[in-house]
Amino acid sequence: MGKRSSKLISTLLVLCIVVCSGTAVHAQELSPPEAIYRVFANIELNSALIQSHIPPKEPVVDGFTDEQVLNYFMEVAYKGEYEGVREFCLRYESPVRYIVYGEPGEEDLAKLDALVAALNEVEGFPGMFAETNPDNVNFEIYFSSEEYYESNTGIYVEDNSWGYATVYYSTLEENLGEISTSYVWISDYAGPQEPDRNSIICEEVVQALGMLNDPVYGYYSIFDENRNDCSWPSALDWAVIKTLYHPSMRAGTDRQSGLEKARQIIDEM
Repeated sequence: MGKRSSKLISTLLVLCIVVCSGTAVHAQELSPPEAIYRVFANIELNSALIQSHIPPKEPVVDGFTDEQVLNYFMEVAYKGEYEGVREFCLRYESPVRYIVYGEPGEEDLAKLDALVAALNEVEGFPGMFAETNPDNVNFEIYFSSEEYYESNTGIYVEDNSWGYATVYYSTLEENLGEISTSYVWISDYAGPQEPDRNSIICEEVVQALGMLNDPVYGYYSIFDENRNDCSWPSALDWAVIKTLYHPSMRAGTDRQSGLEKARQIIDEM
């Protein structure tokens, strides 16, 4: 399954579519489990296999240095898959009100509900809420065929895509980078029971919140270009999400200011 066609960039009026320190080792008596954890905690690990065995300490990202997390954030939040480097970040500044169209399965909706609940726990995130009235939504999610999605949104999906995220944002100075509307498409070709489908749901929904790039770093991440096996955002992904939606960040924050703010946010994680 390719991910090369998961985003679309276009323009509509003033709206656009588009994202160790060394630890001192002190001599002390440690229990065997604690000693093992200390050994793992002091090794720079990019292996998802090893990371999965380290007790999570959200939002600390075990196995990555602050600089690696910072670089990954800048890649995801200040670049687009097709547009390249962007000079300002995108995000929602008002509550995200979403509606679901098509024929999602029970597992699809369960995954979406769990993801929304987790996002709503992020400090600074304006909140994401289900809506039934189409007139009140600013985020549309389609579990459907490509033809159904295209005919209902007018958005063209490139060949060989299983998921697509489209974001409209303002280019006006007073609300630069504020996302006004997002569209997410999940192909009905992937069975609801497959882990890949869960990965697509997580990736496209999160990316439609303003994180639109697919870096090729080889990290265990929903954003990574070459993998679709992350059925839930990793610790690294949550660090990116929490940095973008931190109260000290705003839509339209320029790259240099964003770099400085992100460095401080990550340092305090």
